Amino acid sequence: MPQYSAEDFRDFRIPPGMGKKIVAIGVVLGVLVLATGSTGIVGAGQRGVLLRFGAVTGEIKEEGLYFKVPFAEQVVLMSTQIQKYSAPASASSKDLQVVTTEVTLNYQLQAAKVGEIYRNMRQDYENRIIQPFIQEALDRFPDYFDPELSIRCGPWLLTDVVRRHPEVTVFPKMYFHPFGWEEKPGRPEDYPEAYAIHYWSKMWLPQSKEKIPR
Repeated sequence: MPQYSAEDFRDFRIPPGMGKKIVAIGVVLGVLVLATGSTGIVGAGQRGVLLRFGAVTGEIKEEGLYFKVPFAEQVVLMSTQIQKYSAPASASSKDLQVVTTEVTLNYQLQAAKVGEIYRNMRQDYENRIIQPFIQEALDRFPDYFDPELSIRCGPWLLTDVVRRHPEVTVFPKMYFHPFGWEEKPGRPEDYPEAYAIHYWSKMWLPQSKEKIPR
C-alpha cells in the first residue's frame, strides 16, 4: 500500500476551472432539493392537509400540483374515496343463539373536514371511530335480533346506533331506502331524489321469488 506524506498533500492543487464546476454542481443540487421540497402532487380522490411546523393550518390542498415552504411545511394526504372496513364479529341473541359474521362498513371522509379529522385523530379514524361504532352496534344486537324476522337487525339497528353520534349524518330514507321491504319496489326512475336504491332480496323469506326490477 503506497505511503503519502504531509508534503504530498500540501502540493495538491485543484485543476484550473474545476472549482467553478464544483460550485455550479452544488448550486444545481441545491436548486433541485428546494424544487422537490417545495412542490408535490395530490392524487385523484385525495385531499392534502397542510401542516406548518407540525401544526394544522386549516388549508386544504385540492387535487393536482401544490406548493409549500421547504422544511417548514408538510402536506399529509387523506383519501376521500369510498373505503371499506371489514372485521369478524360475533354476538348473542336473547335466546342465547351465537351469531358469527363478518361486518363490512363502507365510509367516506368529507373533503372539507379532512383537516379537522387529522387534527383530532391523525389517520387513526378507523380504530378510534369505526371500530368502536361497530362494537356498539354488536353490543345492541341482542335487543334487535329476531330469529323469525332477522331483517330487524339490519338498517333499524344501525340507524338507532348512529343517531346517538351527532358527528354522523343520517340521511332521510328517500336517499337510499325509498321503499320498505314489505312495499312493492319501483324502477330507478321512480325515485329521482335517491342517490342509490336498496332492493330487498328477502332471502329471510324462502317462499319469496319476487323479481327485482333493474
